[in-house]
Amino acid sequence: MTLLQFFRIFAGQLKLMLLIGTILAVVVFNGTRNEQLEYSSHTLINTGLVSGYNIESSSGEKVDYAYTNNEIENLISVATSYETKEELAMRLLARYIIMDEPNPELITIEGWEELKKEDVHEVRKLVKVNGDMDATLANIHRYRIERQENPVQKLLYSKHPFFGVDRLESIQVMREGKSDQLRFKYSTIDPAVCRFTLQELTGIFIEKHKRIKEMQSTDVLEFFEKATIEAQANLNGKEDGLLAFMVGNKIINYYEQTRFIAAKKEDLDEMYFKELMNLSGADSTLKRLEREMGKKVSLPELNSRLIMKREELSNLTARIAEYELFNFDTISPDVMGLEQMKKRVNDIQLEIRNTTDATFAVNRTPEGVELKNLLTQWLNEVVEIEKAFARLGVLKERKTEFELIYSKFAPWGSHLKRMEREIDVAERAYLENLHSFNQARLHQYSMMMSANLKVIDPPFMPVKPSGSKRMMLVVVAFLAGFVLTLGVAVALEMLDSTMKNPVRAAEQTGLEVVGAFPKFPARKSKKEKIDFDDIQERSIGQLLQQIKLHLREAKVPEGQPNRVALFSTRAGEGKTYLTHLALEKLRATGERVAYLYPGLPSAWLHPDDFSYQVGIHFFEMDNEKALINSMDFDEKNYSYIFMEMPALLKDSYPVDLLAKYNLALLFARANRTWNHADTKALNIFSKGVSSKPKLVVNALRVEALEDSLGEIPKRRSKFRKWIKRAILFDFSKRM
Repeated sequence: MTLLQFFRIFAGQLKLMLLIGTILAVVVFNGTRNEQLEYSSHTLINTGLVSGYNIESSSGEKVDYAYTNNEIENLISVATSYETKEELAMRLLARYIIMDEPNPELITIEGWEELKKEDVHEVRKLVKVNGDMDATLANIHRYRIERQENPVQKLLYSKHPFFGVDRLESIQVMREGKSDQLRFKYSTIDPAVCRFTLQELTGIFIEKHKRIKEMQSTDVLEFFEKATIEAQANLNGKEDGLLAFMVGNKIINYYEQTRFIAAKKEDLDEMYFKELMNLSGADSTLKRLEREMGKKVSLPELNSRLIMKREELSNLTARIAEYELFNFDTISPDVMGLEQMKKRVNDIQLEIRNTTDATFAVNRTPEGVELKNLLTQWLNEVVEIEKAFARLGVLKERKTEFELIYSKFAPWGSHLKRMEREIDVAERAYLENLHSFNQARLHQYSMMMSANLKVIDPPFMPVKPSGSKRMMLVVVAFLAGFVLTLGVAVALEMLDSTMKNPVRAAEQTGLEVVGAFPKFPARKSKKEKIDFDDIQERSIGQLLQQIKLHLREAKVPEGQPNRVALFSTRAGEGKTYLTHLALEKLRATGERVAYLYPGLPSAWLHPDDFSYQVGIHFFEMDNEKALINSMDFDEKNYSYIFMEMPALLKDSYPVDLLAKYNLALLFARANRTWNHADTKALNIFSKGVSSKPKLVVNALRVEALEDSLGEIPKRRSKFRKWIKRAILFDFSKRM
């Protein structure tokens, strides 16, 4: 929609818009005739979300404006919630019902008269408990939640100026600029009630906000407290299990003990290998001595006494070695001591030497070595071997004991590692939960500090009533009616699916527009403003000009008349009327034109006008003479033959006859819609003519003719001329 079209709609509907706007303004003016003046008060509450300080605040930290805005919105939602308004209404009702006489701080004399009305008096009889505010409030709450309707519910959920929930919905809660302060504003017919209402709302709001913050922090705190207790119990259980394991296995310090055992085992292994080396050396020396002594010192020759002495010597030597190696006495108290054993060993050695000396008769070996020295040396080696065997036996026993100790300590290590790892995990879980618990407590204290909203500007007692909004409401009503009417007119124009103008008609039909005619108004006043005769004359001239141009393009054979078929898809499209206008002008130029039309002869019958009947053989006709049933008709006598067809959607038509026509004109009204049936009928008709039909649009609004006729001859005021020039940005000439 162009600006010029909008202006035309505005100008066309201006009277209706003024009428509807005036009607609405009068209705509002009369409806507010008994308007009561209202008193307004407000209060300011500081939330401390930005400027406040709490436990979690730190110097230099940036303000989170997203968090602040969210908290402010939450506070406004709490203050304006329906539940808050219900609680406020019940408290106000309870407070004013228990009053026996007016209190200037709570209500004025004029407001007290409002409390004497029947609806309040009926509620007073149901719920009032003399002097007991809490009991009265409990009764009001009990009646409010009842399913059956009662006077308390009717009063609370009414528009009562003091405690109706619907009336309390007008309380405004807004943020003071970009600060962290909230302003509560309220208006009612009594100044004292106005102030007291804001006081009660402030108390309910602060209490409700504090309760919400406590609930939020308490749930988190209880969760982490429970988690901390469970983690501590789990840690204690793991530690008690480790303690029981170490006590049961007599472990003082596992890692120090294993280190000591490993060191002692290495020392024992070293001693064992040294004894093996000593034994090997002594055994080798003994064998060499026995080879040197030969048969004279063979073992079978030793007597049984010598053998017994050697066994005794071996036992004593083993005991002495065990004592000396491990520094502890394994001998029973009833057996001889260490010094006695050593003395006995010396005695046995002496006895063996004496026995050996007496046994051998030869003093020297075959090599010339004295046998006595060899025997002494042999005896020493025998003693040394016995000592080595004794020590090796003791060392083997100790190694066996170490193997048993290792078999115990080896699995203990992995078990202790697992237990210590479980304790470590349990400890870290406990510490983490303890830290979270402390943080939750800190956050709870911080929230409790931030939940303490402060009233920095208490509500005041308004002295003067607020200005009346009556005139503003009247103006708004007038503008609403004015704009609403204009909007409806614009919407109807945009939703209009008719052909409306030549451009749109060409788009919907797919035909070229060769003629456009206006819709003549019924009222004489409109005819006086617009020169319709001039418009009609220009439109007829353009149509005839287009007909001649298209007939020239059709190249009609010489000696043949120019045939023009006139048709429409529906009846009442104006083709008969427009055709007569065109024929009059064409005949006035001296052209002889034959006009064939369906039906009975016309009242303005012209000698060259011929009527025909649409019968059962109509569609079989192939020439004009047979169609009009006249033997005197000769087509060579005419320059033009115009044949008007019946509506395509109503009757059939002669296809063979239409094939001879050089031009076909479709007549259509602009104030109707073009649908699928019209398109289908046009497509079928187009197959039977020699050229594509042309479109003649009828019943157009005068403004729509500017695209084809140019400036419309119309009387306009200087203001409208100036407006049109401004809209079209055309200041080159005066209109």
